[in-house]
Amino acid sequence: MFSSFGEILLSLVYISILMLIIKRSGFFSDSEIPKSIFYLGFALKLLAGFALTWIYTYYYTDRLAADIYKYFDDSKIMFDALRTNPAHFFAMLTGINENTDAIGVYYDTMLNWHKLDLVYNDNHLLIRTNTVLRFFSLGYFAVHTIALSFISFSGLVALFHLFKKKLNCTNYLTFFLLLLMPSLLFWTSGTLKDGLLLGLFGLFIYQFDGILNKGISISRIILLTITFFFLIQIKVYVFMIALPGIGLWLLLKNKEFSFIKSAFIWFGTYILFVVALGNLHHLFPQYNFNQQIALKQYHFKRLAIERESGSYIEIKKVEPTLNGVIKNSPGAFFTVLARPYLFESMSPLILLASLENTFIILSILVSLMFLHLNKLKKPDKLYVFSIVFLIGIFVLIGLVTPVMGAIVRYKTIALPFLIFITLYQINWNANPILRKLLKT
Repeated sequence: MFSSFGEILLSLVYISILMLIIKRSGFFSDSEIPKSIFYLGFALKLLAGFALTWIYTYYYTDRLAADIYKYFDDSKIMFDALRTNPAHFFAMLTGINENTDAIGVYYDTMLNWHKLDLVYNDNHLLIRTNTVLRFFSLGYFAVHTIALSFISFSGLVALFHLFKKKLNCTNYLTFFLLLLMPSLLFWTSGTLKDGLLLGLFGLFIYQFDGILNKGISISRIILLTITFFFLIQIKVYVFMIALPGIGLWLLLKNKEFSFIKSAFIWFGTYILFVVALGNLHHLFPQYNFNQQIALKQYHFKRLAIERESGSYIEIKKVEPTLNGVIKNSPGAFFTVLARPYLFESMSPLILLASLENTFIILSILVSLMFLHLNKLKKPDKLYVFSIVFLIGIFVLIGLVTPVMGAIVRYKTIALPFLIFITLYQINWNANPILRKLLKT
């Protein structure tokens, strides 16, 4: 996993620097939770990132198909251009004047540059991010794992700060659920897209809430702009799904509604948004989202069959129409929420995911049994946002993804919000055991 003593030494240097940042920064602190718990949290993210590296190195031995190495390996081609032709390097890194035959030679050499994900190529940001990290890593992969795990951890801490203000349970419970949910701990550590996405989205939502509640400041605007810029490049569909909710959150920040009225406003807005997207091709033929979803499902199915994926499942074919997308949406949502089932555990990772799903479903049932009705009379906007965002993410993943392992990975961006929904709607005074989890 570590190729040399130099890699070990440099990794320890950067880990020490990041631990010092955690020590000095008020962001990584809480009045209830000691600083040592934040050290522990980052250490666990690092261990998960190194475990991911070990699995993709010694268990899934095909490096060309290993997601953790794809963007790292391609970034070497871009980085090496700095020595041979600095102008080409900066063109590729910035995207300025990159559409030339000379630059195309580099891109054609890369294995993952030319790849579309729905309507946007989200590989570019990961390759460029790894290229920038090479200035600090000296080409050592472990340093990339450390840096991206820290970004992911920062996003989780941001969501922790955002959630704890709305909840009545102990901060320990919120923090450890966000940190120790197996999917969140494992798949959002290391150099996969999922960790960077979680880090960016968590920081973006945290800064957005800060502007609404604490006012505009230069630092918040800068951080919001930076996270927004990178977020739309790595997974534009995540931001598109969040966009109506963010708009409503902004417009309704000083207004309170009953649960029924809130549901009508928020879900009504999302339905109009989906209908508008589903019919956008009538005005702009190049943006046919229904067709893109159907094509994405087709290509994903074909790739899973060609690679003989062990966790392949049959999902209903999506017709390239708005009606076809809507008709398949309920089943898609349930697939992402509940699968893999316990009896589908074909490997340790799938078993762990199925146990996590069982825990999630039981937690949802408990939250419904001890529903805090008074709190839901005028629900917090973050709670309503979390519900509609969760549904949107789960439906989209379920429509296009026929591989349980991929489903487990992709839904990690929505899992923190599922945790928040469950904790928010529980009446912690309804049961003696629940009362023990209240703040003291």
